[in-house]
Amino acid sequence: ATHIWSQPAEFAGTGRNNAVSFVLNGKAYVGTGFDGNSNTDLAYKKDFWQYDPTTNAWKEVAEFPGATRQYATSFVVANKAYVGLGVNQSNYFQDVFSYDDTKDSWESVATFIGGKRRGATSFVIDNVAYVGFGTNNSTAKTKDLYKFDPTAGTWSKVVYVEEDNLTVRTNSMSYVVNGKAIIVGGEGLSDVWEFNPATTAWTQLNPFIGGARGYAAGFAMNNIIYFGTGSAGSSYTDDFYAFDPTAALNDDDDN
Repeated sequence: ATHIWSQPAEFAGTGRNNAVSFVLNGKAYVGTGFDGNSNTDLAYKKDFWQYDPTTNAWKEVAEFPGATRQYATSFVVANKAYVGLGVNQSNYFQDVFSYDDTKDSWESVATFIGGKRRGATSFVIDNVAYVGFGTNNSTAKTKDLYKFDPTAGTWSKVVYVEEDNLTVRTNSMSYVVNGKAIIVGGEGLSDVWEFNPATTAWTQLNPFIGGARGYAAGFAMNNIIYFGTGSAGSSYTDDFYAFDPTAALNDDDDN
């Protein structure tokens, strides 16, 4: 198959890293992050921008109501987007806010009960959001996981049935394929794990063949996950890989 990249309209906000993004009702949103301009909020951001693929245009939307931050976490469940956690020059955060695109407004929701952290990962399965991993405010990497019920507006901790070999991680990528979550890499890691919400068990899958990779980007399409860019140690990358979580490992998979 032929895979072709095309460039849409350039992001209308300031260039930045460590922002969050989400897709809500067919439109993409990007906000928070760090833009290097220390003259404004020490370069930490809280603005948000919407991209409409039908018009190939960006517009600014309601500003995130929490403090400026980078390394925040986002997810979409029950027709609302949620953004929270993260860090700025002086604080780690565990607050969470929901965004309603029909009103272009934010509101505070229940605080994340896993404590303050940055670089967490998130995924949504069967209308339940899961948030976990990341680096806490003691700078320790974590592997715990919490779920958010959007109807009740409450958090609860996920009790793993098996976690002995599960690795702590930060700034990893997560996907949902066939009702299960897949976590790939993270800072200094190349391992891949699958989470079954029905049993709360983690199963190790074939590792990412591109080596240790954190701060990466990706998406899932037609039950295939795509993973790439990010950093490998002190080097930045621009490669991209596809992974079929149901396929057996072949001897030539890394060729």
